Amino acid sequence: MGFANGLKDLGLSSFYFLKALFAFNLGVELGQLSAVAVVALPVLLLFRQAAAKQRLTKYGSIATFVMASVWLVERLMT
Repeated sequence: MGFANGLKDLGLSSFYFLKALFAFNLGVELGQLSAVAVVALPVLLLFRQAAAKQRLTKYGSIATFVMASVWLVERLMT
């Protein structure tokens, strides 16, 4: 929504506004998909091994808990 409001301030015609907004959103989604692919492919390969699967599950859960706790504290402080 912030990007859309910034585009509105530029005074683009509705055609160029929609085109720019679509291109921006498409770029964001492709970036997210590429980031997920970079992380997911090695993780999926490691999950084929039982010992690695157990370690990934344990330490991944711990990392998720720590990140969520930090974000919770950040949001409560603001």
